[in-house]
Amino acid sequence: MIDLNGANAYFHTHLAQEYWKRFSGPQLTAAVAQAKRIIKGRLGYGIELDDATTDDDDFPRHDCAVYEQALHELRRMAVLPENGSPAPVELFPDNKDDPKSGPSGAGPGICRDALFYLAKSTRIQISRG
Repeated sequence: MIDLNGANAYFHTHLAQEYWKRFSGPQLTAAVAQAKRIIKGRLGYGIELDDATTDDDDFPRHDCAVYEQALHELRRMAVLPENGSPAPVELFPDNKDDPKSGPSGAGPGICRDALFYLAKSTRIQISRG
């Protein structure tokens, strides 16, 4: 299930673990809910988030994409932790010069870390036959 418990488990072994733990439960729950809306909105009409995707070999990993997007949203929106920690310094505004954000004016984009779990990269090899 894509929820706060899943997000906490995901970030337990993540490099951003300490950053994630700075925020309160309600802030993290809101970030996960917002990330789910963003990912679902960008997947397209008729495509649902797959709550059952939890194995490392599964693809796409909607759960991991949502959790990475939630982290991105906390950073992008400059959310202040409720526990007295200093304000986050990693701000990613939505603009065309930001590689971690969607196109300007198109609403919140999917960050590249979330996209990694949604789309396989492909290479085109051109050869002479």
